[in-house]
Amino acid sequence: MNFAEIMQLIDEKNASLCLVTKNYSVEDTADLLKKYPQIKTIAENRWPDCKEKFECFMNHEKHFIGHLQKNKVNKVVPLVDMIQSVDSIELLKKINTAAKLNNKTLKFLFQVNISLDPKKSGIHPKNIEKIIEEFKAASFSNTKLCGLMTIGEAAETRVRRAYYKKFKSLFDSINNKYFAASPLSLLSMGTSSDFGIALEEG
Repeated sequence: MNFAEIMQLIDEKNASLCLVTKNYSVEDTADLLKKYPQIKTIAENRWPDCKEKFECFMNHEKHFIGHLQKNKVNKVVPLVDMIQSVDSIELLKKINTAAKLNNKTLKFLFQVNISLDPKKSGIHPKNIEKIIEEFKAASFSNTKLCGLMTIGEAAETRVRRAYYKKFKSLFDSINNKYFAASPLSLLSMGTSSDFGIALEEG
């Protein structure tokens, strides 16, 4: 599948593509974004790479997607528009404080470990409702919850599809129960190897 076909599929599904620039130089990233102006969002999973690259691409939305250590929050928050990998209320508190100090409202997603892969970060699916309730009860004036994110286990297609189907069901359930009046809009799942499955599963 070439890039034009990928973008057509994404448009048909009312989805968006987030380009992870990990292992690409600033020059290579710039060339890629120039070649494909349809890409509006870039992402990194390490603070040093955020600092090196994000200041060079001010016209793109910038996401942090990796496990965020609490001692790196103050360094990451000024550089990004969204953190996709919030996995605890304690981490969110630090992010909210840092966002307030930087006079910004930072978007975020709760990361859920839908496959229960011990190698992956994220909230246990059974605990996500409790986390949502704690979030709604607290006052996080400088952060905005936009949805949920997961990184599925590296498994065969049938298994990945089952995880994504389960995650979409969980997302819909969370929206119906807690955000019916104003539903969360983002369900972030799928990587280069399985984004087609993720799109098919919602």
